[in-house]
Amino acid sequence: HRVRGQRLAVVDCRKMGMRWMISCITDSNEASIAFHKKHGFRWYGALPSSGLKFDMWHGVVWLCKDLMEEKNLFM
Repeated sequence: HRVRGQRLAVVDCRKMGMRWMISCITDSNEASIAFHKKHGFRWYGALPSSGLKFDMWHGVVWLCKDLMEEKNLFM
């Protein structure tokens, strides 16, 4: 059902007139990064060691999807 949820999220964002979907992911979360890339998100940047969680510093990466590029994706 994850793909269905992703499809609905993209469709809903487009219906609301949104242009971009932006994802901020902990840089060590390789599964989430791979998932987003698989679904058309592209790497836009990173902030290394930018957040402290459980006494450890974590970086984040920014992946974005331009909703105007491929309107038929997931449809």
